[in-house]
Amino acid sequence: MPDTEFSPPISGLQLETAIAILNWIVENDLPVDHHLKELQLCDVLKLSRSPIRRALALLADRSIVERRPSRGYFLSVSGRELSQSPPILPPSSADELYRIISTAWFNGELPEVVSTAELRRRFGDGEPDVIRVLERLADDGVIVRQSGKGWRLGANLASEQSFLDSYEFRAVIEPAAILLPSFRLDKPLAALSRRRHEAILGDGIRASVKTMVDADLEFHRLIALSCGNQFFEQAILRGNALRRLTEILTTPESDRLLISSREHMSILDTIESEKFEVAAALMRDHLTVSRAYSPNFVNKPSRRHAAAGARIRADRG
Repeated sequence: MPDTEFSPPISGLQLETAIAILNWIVENDLPVDHHLKELQLCDVLKLSRSPIRRALALLADRSIVERRPSRGYFLSVSGRELSQSPPILPPSSADELYRIISTAWFNGELPEVVSTAELRRRFGDGEPDVIRVLERLADDGVIVRQSGKGWRLGANLASEQSFLDSYEFRAVIEPAAILLPSFRLDKPLAALSRRRHEAILGDGIRASVKTMVDADLEFHRLIALSCGNQFFEQAILRGNALRRLTEILTTPESDRLLISSREHMSILDTIESEKFEVAAALMRDHLTVSRAYSPNFVNKPSRRHAAAGARIRADRG
């Protein structure tokens, strides 16, 4: 892997765009020498050419991409290599502001309806990243833009009941997504998910919590993007965004994440064998057991999973 220590100054938008490009490269498992076309990246990332160009220049500085005169930018590192050893990028100011605002929301420290001006005063008057962070929080379902001015807080997974309710919803919708007539497994994403899970299972308890959380969310994103129904897809992706935020602000149990990786592999194996009814049942079991692992923000951090797992095994035996 090339050295990836960036030299300052780097703008927040430039860094965020570079990270988004890297994620897209990994998700699509792009090979070395792949031509990264500006217009395609503009379309994928919903950005203008200017931030795309600055981000590509940043990646070129670190030898992740190569700029060829009159031809554009080409990958110097494959998506597979990036997935196995991702560049270590410094957090942007927007990332830090996202964490600060979402933490305040998560802890119930913000009013139900809040104005942009109030957020600017509280988290940095004149801070140019505030609007972009608010838009990102809206994309993640944390806040909703009001018809007039201001923002309304969205659903929160910070209480035990909301956490359990979210899993009840997921246990209905994700198995159903697998059974949709329109379901077609996204094979490139499935191959990427398999490689990441195999790496986690190979590392065992040495795998980092972040690596396991990322693989977990990516697996459920795979189900969303494979289902072929925009309403199912949006519901699963929104739940994924809320879970990502929850797991940023809490510490999930690494032992459960490791077991989840094995369960994901079993579900994926079954889907690839086109045993969709079995895969849906496995997904339902997986989510039922996962529901018993209340995160550390819940007052009952739990060992309910043992009873839940035993009950499922008895029911299915």
